[in-house]
Amino acid sequence: MLNDVIKNTKLEVIATDTKGKAIGNLVIGADTLNSIYNTGYVSDLNVSWETNYLYGGVYEYSNGTKGTIIKHNIPQNSYAYETYINKLKTEPKTIYTNNIIKSPEFYGENEIKIEFLEGYGFTSLGNEKDLCVVPYSFAESNNIGLDDIIRIYNLNQDEDDFVIQNFKIVGLFNKVGKNESIYCSFDNYSLFSDILEGKRWNYKTILKSASFTLNDASELDEFKDSLSSLRLSQVGSLDFNRVIIQIQDKEFLDTVSNLNQTLRYLKFIYGAMFFLSIIIGFLVSYLLTVSRKNELAVMRSVGTGRLKVFLSFFIEQLIMCTLGALIGFLGMLLITNATLLQCLSILAFIIIYLSGSALSIALMMKVPVMEILSQKE
Repeated sequence: MLNDVIKNTKLEVIATDTKGKAIGNLVIGADTLNSIYNTGYVSDLNVSWETNYLYGGVYEYSNGTKGTIIKHNIPQNSYAYETYINKLKTEPKTIYTNNIIKSPEFYGENEIKIEFLEGYGFTSLGNEKDLCVVPYSFAESNNIGLDDIIRIYNLNQDEDDFVIQNFKIVGLFNKVGKNESIYCSFDNYSLFSDILEGKRWNYKTILKSASFTLNDASELDEFKDSLSSLRLSQVGSLDFNRVIIQIQDKEFLDTVSNLNQTLRYLKFIYGAMFFLSIIIGFLVSYLLTVSRKNELAVMRSVGTGRLKVFLSFFIEQLIMCTLGALIGFLGMLLITNATLLQCLSILAFIIIYLSGSALSIALMMKVPVMEILSQKE
């Protein structure tokens, strides 16, 4: 049971803040993610980056007709430029991600409803460039829909300039909150494969969120040791690398602890029940044989040899015990798979039962025949 729980458990590993609450708007280096990924203990890396955007109109409708492009020009005057950039930084976000359901806005949601264009799904943003998923309200206010190609002016936060990109709408969703964030293919920001492969030139790439899946919950301690060797920080404890990694293992560890405690109780109960069944088996076999002492005395009185008398009673008990154990074993197989311990327990019961029979027969053989026959029932 415990092994099944460990085998079937997938633990989430996330980057977070010092309090372990925020999972977005972080500063995570691609080199750090590559180091964690290369420990070999994790897979399913999900990342995101975000920046502010301005809507640039429709580049092309789904029917192939050209749309109207809205141009945005950055002021050249230094004062107007600073004001414009500061205002732009309050605009909605473009979120580049390889898996929309693992992005901060949707993280932890039990059910995410997104209307996808046929042939696309939750992980499409990680498989193909130039795709986006937008809120229904954004689509309605701009008279656009699935399969339309829109233009987006994304703020280049390093240069305080625009990066102009065209995206095909492949999904529509109900936004969470007031912000009309749009989700775009991660490869339009940085090649995801470069993070996994650890390309040197890509080490300056910064991510806003990241999560992994621990491949094997039984390797949890080894994975924690590898994180320590990378000098990664933990919630409430900063280390050389200020990226804070949190393993969502509390519920798993509580479950394992409760199961271990339950198994200890079951082992104690099983041991007590086994010991009790051994005593009962010994007593039952002893009493069954003793109850037939008159038959034993009659056989001895007519000249039957001691060995023959012994074997006659013992073989009878052997047959009864074996048949009973076999029936019990077959019944157990109908309920569950027999373990080695259970087989050994059945064998031990047979040995104890037959020992009780042999002992009772041997003791009765020592009692004189006339003494047995003269005893009252």
